[in-house]
Parts: sequence; C-alpha cells; structure tokens
Amino acid sequence: MLKIKWDSLAIVNKIKTPILFISGDQDTFVPTQMTIRLHDACGSAKKSLMIVPGGNHNNTFAVAGKDYIEKLKNFMKECLEETKDA
Repeated sequence: MLKIKWDSLAIVNKIKTPILFISGDQDTFVPTQMTIRLHDACGSAKKSLMIVPGGNHNNTFAVAGKDYIEKLKNFMKECLEETKDA
C-alpha cells in the first residue's frame, strides 16, 4: 500500500486565493486548534476564521445559521470589492 505524507501546514502556506476557515469548537475530526493553526499558516493575503460555538465537524451551518451566512456574505463581498479595485 502506498503511504503519502501530507503536511497540511506546509501546503496551506502556498495558498494565495481567498480562503474562509470555519470550525466548530466541538469538532473532533479536525480539532479547532488545527483549524486555527491552518488559518495562521495560510499564505493568502485574504483569509478569515470563524469558530462556531457548539458546532462539530458537520453542523456548523445548522448551529450558526444567520451568523454563518453573514460571515460568508461579508467575506465574499470583501473579496469581490478587492477584485473590482484591482
């Protein structure tokens, strides 16, 4: 069996496109601390982080509802405005 070593922190450092990280503070699949480390290591000039209280790996939208949508809309709006000004 082929084993592939995956270094997420090194790979995310190469990202240059806008990226929004969303994590539930109850996530045990990708722990919140790892999402924070990924956000901090990300090479994109345009990045944002949202931690959803009470959320796990698959339910952040269901838990955060309107806050999730607002964060996403605002992030996309900021990205589009920067593209328009370029």
